[in-house]
Amino acid sequence: MVDTQQAEHEPELIEEGQSPEQVPPENLGLVIAHIPFARKLALQFCKRRLHFGIEREDFESAALLGLVDAARRFDRRKGMSFKTFCYFRVRGTMFDLLR
Repeated sequence: MVDTQQAEHEPELIEEGQSPEQVPPENLGLVIAHIPFARKLALQFCKRRLHFGIEREDFESAALLGLVDAARRFDRRKGMSFKTFCYFRVRGTMFDLLR
């Protein structure tokens, strides 16, 4: 059962008939183009946090999840570059991994 109040509060970038979990088709290219960037952030993050005992692959997985989440939420109309937008989301998912 879908809560209609919750559906009303979904971000505007979700088109009618599109699931909130889907990346808009126009943003799929952004994900592919920024995979190396996300992996680089994961490597940098891992090198600085070796004492936490988390493997590099785990940071990479979190970074890629953050990248997909950023692409799903990205709205070009707000004037921010995707690279800047995904930087914060990718780092956020890696910090979430540390919790």
